[in-house]
Amino acid sequence: VYKGAFYYHHSGYNEIIRFDLDKEVVVAKTSLPIAAFQGTNYVYATEYNYFDLAVDENGLWVIYGVDGQPNTLLVTKMNPSDLSMEKTWNITVDHQGYGNGFISCGTLYLIKNIHAKNTLIDFAYDLYTKEYKTLRLKFTNPFRMNNMISYNPQHKKIYGWDRGNQLTYPLLMDNM
Repeated sequence: VYKGAFYYHHSGYNEIIRFDLDKEVVVAKTSLPIAAFQGTNYVYATEYNYFDLAVDENGLWVIYGVDGQPNTLLVTKMNPSDLSMEKTWNITVDHQGYGNGFISCGTLYLIKNIHAKNTLIDFAYDLYTKEYKTLRLKFTNPFRMNNMISYNPQHKKIYGWDRGNQLTYPLLMDNM
């Protein structure tokens, strides 16, 4: 949910939909032409989704894989009103070796495992400077089934949905 709309992947299609919550109607949709949206071409190691929608201080993002290219991850910045694609980044990473990801302050972070109690955020890519960042941040999945992880720019926190439990991960943001 972002700016009064619910954004989602149309199952079985390579489409992202914008549903206006006030009008209760679909107001925009777009197709991502080379996106994986069926078979085993999931965006992460889990078999949950082909697209991961994210929001940060810069706007609305879609994270997805390329059909038949397991080491290519695409991140597209979307216009939240009409879902036009503003810019797409092509990132070389074995994205199916990660359990989930999120975007914060224009940086893509990938979490190694969502089933292990203790895991790492060991991948970061700054979308604006196009630089990989070296890091090893500890991350915890207390219930070992964290199938939704998202950054909330208003609260400056990461939210998770771990085996039916909503979790909050506070962040200490560095403005440097």
